[in-house]
Amino acid sequence: MDLVSPVLPPELERLIFEIYALAHPRSIPKLMLVAQRVKQWVEPLLYRTMVVESDQPLAGLPTYAANVVVSAIRDKPSSFFFVAVRNLCLFYWSTYDTQAILAVCTGVENLWLPGLENNRKLIPLLAALPIKQLYASCYRILRTLPPTHRVFSRLTRLELEDLLPVSVDCSFLAGAVSLLPRLTHLSFNYSGLILTCLRILESCATLRVLVCLNPYVMRVYDLDELGLTRDVRFVVMHVRGYVEDWYTGTQSGEDYWSRAEVFIAKRRTEEIDPLRFEIPE
Repeated sequence: MDLVSPVLPPELERLIFEIYALAHPRSIPKLMLVAQRVKQWVEPLLYRTMVVESDQPLAGLPTYAANVVVSAIRDKPSSFFFVAVRNLCLFYWSTYDTQAILAVCTGVENLWLPGLENNRKLIPLLAALPIKQLYASCYRILRTLPPTHRVFSRLTRLELEDLLPVSVDCSFLAGAVSLLPRLTHLSFNYSGLILTCLRILESCATLRVLVCLNPYVMRVYDLDELGLTRDVRFVVMHVRGYVEDWYTGTQSGEDYWSRAEVFIAKRRTEEIDPLRFEIPE
């Protein structure tokens, strides 16, 4: 088909293919076979959002085996992945594979890295990323790097995993989070952090959304007595299908963060009771 002159102007043709590829990411390998020019346009979009080594099939979503990604890294210049990859979820991984992937995906802005707490070797690689959204256990990172470090300079959304050391210092964690300069959205699973939420809300001037992803806290703590129900920025919610929710957010911006924002806006305008803090499933 490369021998056939395109009917449409190249800019319009490219736009059509890119729109279709982004709407149907699993179709990209087939689109790459249409023509060499189309391959050049859409192949980077194949890697724009990568879920690596998911333990469950994701309906309609592409997933990648780590060895396939590492093989692709060997076959392409490192600049390709720097330009291509923006959203990366490394679900289950070996240190070698993860280091190899993070070493070239240096343009990642949205990173989900379960189990980070167990691996110090990755912190220097993370420190070089222009991260805006991070889903990980950050206790070790915040103990290693100051909140003023450049890795936190663009960070606006942070989900703290519940895989924290038993002896975690929640007071330190809350204090460090409060110093992140651009943080607007914060969520957590670890129930022990609930006792420091009021401090976070009072000290983090940029924070617009604080989400507790563990509804169990309502059975253990009196949130009204803790003063949390009076701050409309604090909400409690449960998320089903975390990976799907994360992936949808990377594509359309519609995820649990956006649902929390809508809920908070309705509390502010009293469209719903301002003291109502739980978002129903």
